[in-house]
Amino acid sequence: MKSPKSSIGGFFELESDFLLETEQQYHQGALSLSTGRSCLHLICTKRTIKKIFVPFYTCDALLQPLLENKIDFEFYSINKNLELAENIKPGEDEYIVYINYFGIKTDYSNELIEQFGEKLILDNTQSFFTIGNSKTWSFNSARKFFGVPDGAYLYGPELSTGELETNPFYQCNHLLERKFGDQQLSYEQFSQYERSITAGIYKISNVANWLLHHLDMEAAMKRRRANYKYYAEAFGSSNRFAATIDNTDTPFCYPLWLNSSVDKKRLHQRSIFVPTLWTDVLDRNISGYEFEKQFAYELLPLPVDHRYDEKDCERVVHIIQALGEF
Repeated sequence: MKSPKSSIGGFFELESDFLLETEQQYHQGALSLSTGRSCLHLICTKRTIKKIFVPFYTCDALLQPLLENKIDFEFYSINKNLELAENIKPGEDEYIVYINYFGIKTDYSNELIEQFGEKLILDNTQSFFTIGNSKTWSFNSARKFFGVPDGAYLYGPELSTGELETNPFYQCNHLLERKFGDQQLSYEQFSQYERSITAGIYKISNVANWLLHHLDMEAAMKRRRANYKYYAEAFGSSNRFAATIDNTDTPFCYPLWLNSSVDKKRLHQRSIFVPTLWTDVLDRNISGYEFEKQFAYELLPLPVDHRYDEKDCERVVHIIQALGEF
């Protein structure tokens, strides 16, 4: 087993360690676009949509395609299981978006497919390895799972688009700098790149397409599940969120929700970088949705991706224990 990494978390470096010599295509039958926003934007052009019900617990990136298409949206609340807390009944030309949170709500997502049928749009941006179908609109995002500049896969009943331009705005500087150079500069480049991403409808870049067709998906999935299991065994009795997965789930992170809020700066000082999912939830000046706001503020989304192994997870556990956070 390798030595633990000096830092845990943060955005990815350019993929190189998990590449295969032979090409493979994991998301067969999907349309390869540039971003999750691009996918949702295309869905909005394929259907007459007057209104979409959107979970309050989401980032503003999900709202961008709706705003650009002048589609009305209404927030809905979720419960502590991250499932619908309201009885939503979309009317004519109305749809509902549900997020497969942390990639561990696949079974519940399938229940919603049965409940809402074609009215459901499934956001799998935290569940990259979930295979969609031709009857339900669903999309993911490769950048949340791998060191690629762009990439997203759209499933649904109507994927014909005509000729699309290949993404002309992708950038790799932050990925390369993260791997080989100045880490502070790479973070600045990453932040600038993230702010520049739009909901424009483009095909995936050639760089990302090649990388994603040569990544060892099975090894990446296995590593994520193993790391998740390690955290679950270490924190299970202290985790306020029922973070169970089945054998088919491949998680985005390990969602740790302790009894008291954790100052993430104390983790950052020890080179453990966990994000807030999402600051947008905390910044919205909208009354109600107290659970979502508390959950966003207190949650520790611990990294489980293929960059790390048991030694890295062990270090994270020991640091949180040493801080006396549970």
